[in-house]
Amino acid sequence: MGTVDKLNIVSQEMNIYFGILVFISGIIGNLSNLVIFQTLQTFRETTSGFYLTIISIMNTGLMLGSLLIRIISDGFKTNIKGIPSICKIQVALTVYCAMFSFVVLCAATIDQYISMSQFRQHSNQRFAKRLVILTSIIIACYCILFLLYWDAPFEICMIVNPNFIKYTNYFHSPIISAGLPLSIMIVFSSLAFHKSRSFTTKQIHIMRLSRDRQLTAMTLSHAVFFIIATMPFIVIFTYITIQTNPNTEQIARNNLLFSIGILINYTGYTVSFYALMRVEFRFHE
Repeated sequence: MGTVDKLNIVSQEMNIYFGILVFISGIIGNLSNLVIFQTLQTFRETTSGFYLTIISIMNTGLMLGSLLIRIISDGFKTNIKGIPSICKIQVALTVYCAMFSFVVLCAATIDQYISMSQFRQHSNQRFAKRLVILTSIIIACYCILFLLYWDAPFEICMIVNPNFIKYTNYFHSPIISAGLPLSIMIVFSSLAFHKSRSFTTKQIHIMRLSRDRQLTAMTLSHAVFFIIATMPFIVIFTYITIQTNPNTEQIARNNLLFSIGILINYTGYTVSFYALMRVEFRFHE
């Protein structure tokens, strides 16, 4: 068996075993989040709880509409993505759910900082609901581009417009999907964390202090896990993008690296429940 065949087999097994593990963990974790955020009054009445509920819904959609199809197609070699309609829907749904999730997570980190500042009155569910509705419309319009420029002309799901390939490689993936949201999360997570620590030196009602620090810890832990899970994919994607004229073995190696990077990236949408439970247990020790 040649090197290319071995690399392809490893890539296939990664999509099956690691992919199924991530899928099951993601479904269980995000559905558990929905139950917790909708049943506990502490979370249901807060803006952060509302944002985290929306994130869990989008993450569940990402697991069902994106990762599951990837496992079936790339893991079990059914080539279901070779069907043009499924190719378009899978790509558009992936972009929609992923963008919606990290935009709302950015909003949650910003809101958490605002809720502990002198602008606390601007942190409310009325504004959050309007923001979510506006975000859903804008992202839905943006995803039309992916419906138009992704297709499966040779039973291979691919971008069929060369200009859109450049846009995806040099703007959408590195900036819109990674650089910009990660920068926002890092900045406002740091500010919110610093603000929450400063609460201990002020005369603040103990219940408000406990709730604010708990929600801050939950939101920030979610953001941290997302950042950690996204960084390897950014590195791998950049490495693959800058290559010129790769040979057959290099293409197989790139496919394996991409599978590893994308599956690690999916964990950023699955670990929130386990991160939040760790925070919950710490606050009740």
